[in-house]
Amino acid sequence: MDASKRAKLWKRTWVGGSIAAALALTLWGAHELASGWPILIVGSALTLVSVFELGRMGKLAHRDLTWILAPAACAVILSTGDATRAFYGESAEDRARWLGYWQGTLASEYLWAVVVAAIVHTILATVRPLARFRPWLQLGVVVLALGWLWTILVRPTEPPERLYLVFGAAALVTVRSLLRGPYWRTDFLIAIGLAAWALVPLPALTKVWYLFGETGLIALVVLSKIGDIAGYYAGSAFGRHHPFPTISPGKTTEGCLASLVAGVLGGVGVVAVGLVQSTSLGLLGGALAGAAINLAAQAGDLFESWVKRRAGVKDASTWFGPSGGMLDLVDSLLFSVPVALWVWPHVFDLAQV
Repeated sequence: MDASKRAKLWKRTWVGGSIAAALALTLWGAHELASGWPILIVGSALTLVSVFELGRMGKLAHRDLTWILAPAACAVILSTGDATRAFYGESAEDRARWLGYWQGTLASEYLWAVVVAAIVHTILATVRPLARFRPWLQLGVVVLALGWLWTILVRPTEPPERLYLVFGAAALVTVRSLLRGPYWRTDFLIAIGLAAWALVPLPALTKVWYLFGETGLIALVVLSKIGDIAGYYAGSAFGRHHPFPTISPGKTTEGCLASLVAGVLGGVGVVAVGLVQSTSLGLLGGALAGAAINLAAQAGDLFESWVKRRAGVKDASTWFGPSGGMLDLVDSLLFSVPVALWVWPHVFDLAQV
């Protein structure tokens, strides 16, 4: 291995270690406060940074995505914050009783992300011809959207008919968008597609903490990233075959297989050391959960590579040197978090205090 590749590996290792330290600090804060708010705050901040990156990414930069996705991200954050009221001291029975509620709020947050992005996109597209005044109009739309979201999500005493008006408006917006012509339709679909992909999972880490505890959240991050690490090092060392040359030229078959093996072994390991419990399936449950999270994480990495390829960029940004930008660091979590929230309750025991 030449000196430049060794330097790149060292930089990526240093960035990974720094992220692990930040995660440990966040979990310490959640433990000390007996609350999921530190996790929600960090997840929300990472989401907003990702929105900023998407808004400046190559060919996506002229689509006003920052203005469109920021209110949608705030809708998700407000909804998650409204749901984050439970204390850490609940029993496993209480967590099981509320499982459907937490999974339902996850689905509603995906819906909020798409609805708000659709409405804001349509408003901005309508005022787009007023180029001279567009920055101020965009700012006004964002401010009004945030005020509207605050009213809808934080004041539950408001009449429920307002929600029907919101979703009715979203339906009209969607129909109008799809009938406006190919460019406008593509612009609209890109906005709502990116909203559905990138805005919900990181704030939803709070739900993982609530259902599976601090150790469960650690297990999820470990299983989401261990395959990425193993695949990168294995691919760099002996990767020869490239199964996705048009999406991710650097990804190798050997690296993907090493990633899956590491994910399965990692799943067995998190059960063996007690980070999570699987009363019904034991180590087999850990292996199945590890495989599911690893496949979701690899899919997330490939999807982000596809987005970057369509945008015409190599990395989401250059903030972390050879590790790329924020999206390059969290891409595996964007699919693995929802998979964990829907699959893990069938495999792992809920946290018990």
